[in-house]
Amino acid sequence: MSFSDKPGLTASQKLGCAVYFFTSALVVTFFMLNAALGDCASEEQAECMGEATRAAMFYGSPLLALIGGALLIRHMMRDRD
Repeated sequence: MSFSDKPGLTASQKLGCAVYFFTSALVVTFFMLNAALGDCASEEQAECMGEATRAAMFYGSPLLALIGGALLIRHMMRDRD
């Protein structure tokens, strides 16, 4: 069976994509703000994040959200025979 006779995604699939979008947007926003504002006054405090951790949170979270969204769309649009 091909998707040529179907109009696109079903309503539940669209809802799932919307939920993924809003959830990932909140998580990415949290991680990016935490990485941007999580600076310490001095490097001697134990709670300070390292530069590698901060970069992974700031650049890695949107990248993972985009990869997850691409995999979600790929899963939703696959041909089910």
